[in-house]
Amino acid sequence: PSARGKNRRRSQSTRCLRRYCRTSTCSRYWACNQCGNRTICHCASAKRLIRICLAIASSSLVRRRVALCRKVQSMQWFDRIRTSKCLDRVTALLSDSSTSVTSTSAKLPIAMVGSAGSSTSVIVAAIASRMGVPILLVTAHRDEADEAVAEISGLGISCELFPALESSFVGQEVAEQFGERIRVLRRLDAKDSPSVIVAPATALMQGVPAIADMHGVITTIRKGEQLPRDSILAWLGQGGYERMATAEIPGSFAVRGGIVDIFPVGAITSVRIDFFGDDVERIFEIDLATQAADRQIESIDLVRAGGLFDADRVEPIASRLDPRTLLILCETSEIAEQSRGYQDRLSDGRGVVPWPDTLRELHKKCSKTIETGTLVRSADAQRQVDVPVASLNPFPEVMPAAIEVLAQMSQGNDAVVLCETSGDLSRAGEVLAAHMQSTTLSVEERHMHRGFIWSD
Repeated sequence: PSARGKNRRRSQSTRCLRRYCRTSTCSRYWACNQCGNRTICHCASAKRLIRICLAIASSSLVRRRVALCRKVQSMQWFDRIRTSKCLDRVTALLSDSSTSVTSTSAKLPIAMVGSAGSSTSVIVAAIASRMGVPILLVTAHRDEADEAVAEISGLGISCELFPALESSFVGQEVAEQFGERIRVLRRLDAKDSPSVIVAPATALMQGVPAIADMHGVITTIRKGEQLPRDSILAWLGQGGYERMATAEIPGSFAVRGGIVDIFPVGAITSVRIDFFGDDVERIFEIDLATQAADRQIESIDLVRAGGLFDADRVEPIASRLDPRTLLILCETSEIAEQSRGYQDRLSDGRGVVPWPDTLRELHKKCSKTIETGTLVRSADAQRQVDVPVASLNPFPEVMPAAIEVLAQMSQGNDAVVLCETSGDLSRAGEVLAAHMQSTTLSVEERHMHRGFIWSD
């Protein structure tokens, strides 16, 4: 840049310098020439000026070069875990149909002993990518389920949460969570299950509407379909929606001739359905500030806003699962304890099945079971797999000391720093470039709640 400021002659070399310094291509050329990404001008004068540019470049340009190099190694750490000996043995046990295994031992759960940080989420994602069967991951706590969904989805595996209702069926229902449960049920009924469903144990204890009652709790309106307006208004009235002048709050709707505005439960904005006779002509999202039609959409799901369903007409979630489903229980003792506490706190247990009975139904429906955690054991030693994982010690709160610890860990090992956002990724590259001269660290933009050490 200083050379360009001193010499503004429009020679070929100067044009190359101006063009490629602004786009950081010069740093990409020097950082990644081994991968064949040689996009700069190859004239000798341009190369000479680019060398000068690199010599006087700001530290941010050098840090950007480091980040670009590390991005090439994306997801290699996950592939190593996915193809590790530990996962090889687990998949062999899941696929084993030999006669050497007795019928009694074949029904025993596989015990994966060892857990640290977010290792369980990574292992579940690895099993899902290798086995290709639906997985139901059961956790003891809601926050653990939320973290697992984010981590598994971040690894490229389709994953959805099956949440628990925070109140009893006879109390004030949480319609948004109910809507999430119903959407997962609809995917199960349509044989379109995600690769992984994550659920806290309490969510599985709560019954779900029977298939025959599903139309009464959720309905879908699609653009172009024939649907009498009065039938939608009747469904909204029976579903607990309140008719108002404008649909500005969840669970409300407004009618103006052939136009029906609805604010669905669990949605962030209302929708406008434009009827032409008995045909749904158009569906728009509504700008809440101006009440004007905004983006056009193809369909909308409507979930009941009140009186969600009859608690006496529920069935267990196990009845809706694919028979090929693999059941994975995370810390079975903690699941049992939390489920017992939840059952004791209920003032009305209608529609809630005790955890032992729920687990029994899951075992009957699911093809295989894996128990993971630090305290799990198997009655058959051949069905027990030790997970080569260890916890990370807390890092010092002072930046130089934390970087020094990270540098020591990366010596002789492959270390990966995962950043949740692009801003965190950029900042991590700057910090590592400023405090570490040479390193085998990789930096990726990926969600991981807690780190761990994998030694297989």
